[in-house]
Amino acid sequence: MIKCPECGFINLDASKPCSDCGLDLIDALRRMPDEEKQKLYVKGSPREPVIKGVQKVIIKDFDMPFGSMILFMFKWGLAAIPAIIMLTALVVFALLLITGALTSVSK
Repeated sequence: MIKCPECGFINLDASKPCSDCGLDLIDALRRMPDEEKQKLYVKGSPREPVIKGVQKVIIKDFDMPFGSMILFMFKWGLAAIPAIIMLTALVVFALLLITGALTSVSK
């Protein structure tokens, strides 16, 4: 991992532009003296396993218009309805089993 000399963001790969400010890290490293280059490498940081086709996503800022946020929350509420129905059915089924078992034991 390498820290961007421009913005200080820690990038996983020095062969790509900075994920935060877009600085060409290879070009920036070529122009720097060796002493300064060594300061940019982050030592002791654990490397995450690389899974082919999967990238880590970090959300820094979330900007959504108010109308879109209301629509998103409405859709989320509609999507929760089947889950509520299934949970209710499971609770009712469990209560029926418990009450059935209790009534058969008491007879």
